[in-house]
Amino acid sequence: MKRLARIATALFFALFVWVAVGVFSALFVYGGRLSFAIYDSEFFAVTPEKVEVTGAARLSREEILLLAGLDRRVRWFDLDEHRIGLFIRSNGWIKECAVSARFPDRVHIAVTEYQPAIVVNRPEASGERGERLYSIWFADAEGAVFKKAFPCEGREALPLLFIEDEVDAGRTRGVIRQALSVAEEWRPRADICRLRSIAYDVFDGFSLECEFPGRRIARVVIGDLAGDDTLLRRRGRIFFESAEKLRERSLFAAEYLFDPHREDDALVAGRIVHYVP
Repeated sequence: MKRLARIATALFFALFVWVAVGVFSALFVYGGRLSFAIYDSEFFAVTPEKVEVTGAARLSREEILLLAGLDRRVRWFDLDEHRIGLFIRSNGWIKECAVSARFPDRVHIAVTEYQPAIVVNRPEASGERGERLYSIWFADAEGAVFKKAFPCEGREALPLLFIEDEVDAGRTRGVIRQALSVAEEWRPRADICRLRSIAYDVFDGFSLECEFPGRRIARVVIGDLAGDDTLLRRRGRIFFESAEKLRERSLFAAEYLFDPHREDDALVAGRIVHYVP
């Protein structure tokens, strides 16, 4: 009897284990299928129409969605806010980006775009023969260079700055801000002399190419301003007064130079010619 009891107990235990394994396997299989069904359901599906984009002006909503990888159906559980933000900021126009995934199927993207204030042409590398190679960039009002400028991007309406020498990043910001001050100082007097471009080099400081009426072009060397807007305004006033006096006499000077060896802002005008108004 004891032997039969042990056999019966062993058979019962084996049957119990077999049933338990079967139940567990069924739960595992069907539980996995149920979990995937929930994971892949439309309730947790992020589609383009469920994405809110704010702050974009230069880039379209469709461009933002394409950068973010949200131009198609995406599972909410697969969203990586940090990664999406990196993808969006890879576009040169984007200054800041915040991505917020909202349960169960919404995403909010807030972007801040750079506002171009000036176009900067600066040396980037040297060619095979040692010649300098230049590239054109956009910069904002803070002097931050943020994106290469291409045709049809509105660069024609902005001031143009040529940086003739390689300047470190910290100093470049100051040069750009000073160039913007120059452009602002010259803008109200476009009737006398329309600013065409600004150039900067470490030896002469700032020089300008101005267009007078009759398409007469003059070069104006205003020197190293050292970030002093008061000096800029004073030299600007002296230049415009001198140009106006020459125009009253039907004279045109192709060169203007503030003598760096004198402290009284002495302006030297050269290559003066008489013209018929």
